[in-house]
Amino acid sequence: MDIKETLKKIYRKFQNSDVMSMKVGLKYEFAYNEGKKYVKIVGINPGIKTANVPNEIQGVIGKGAFKGNASLKKVVLKNKIRVVGAEAFMNCKNLEKVELPADLETINASCFENCTSLESVILPYEVKTISKRAFKNCTKLSDMPHYMKTGISATVTL
Repeated sequence: MDIKETLKKIYRKFQNSDVMSMKVGLKYEFAYNEGKKYVKIVGINPGIKTANVPNEIQGVIGKGAFKGNASLKKVVLKNKIRVVGAEAFMNCKNLEKVELPADLETINASCFENCTSLESVILPYEVKTISKRAFKNCTKLSDMPHYMKTGISATVTL
């Protein structure tokens, strides 16, 4: 079966599921990689203050998905999100709180860079990689080591 037909089948399957009928303002696309289907969050509608990613979403937060969103104050990611892409929340100046899923494995480069209002992030035990500048200039974070707030210069594998 060719990839185009496979993607069509996945789309039809999602179309009839709760994922397609989400009313949380998230923008997403469907992807298929190495025999596995997943959803990639690529943005959010303007004016939404809380991004609550439902349990039905299994996949990743894409590169720059929420970048520069001035409305966003809180993000809640559920357990099926394994990767937060580079610059995903970069320059979200009003973002105050982030709830990361217990299953999260990777926080990519500059993910929360310049989120100057960010006060609370609890890193899950399962996180294996925090890439460079992930929390750079997050000056209000009190529960984060200083080197992460000023910008580590390399990827840290835990």
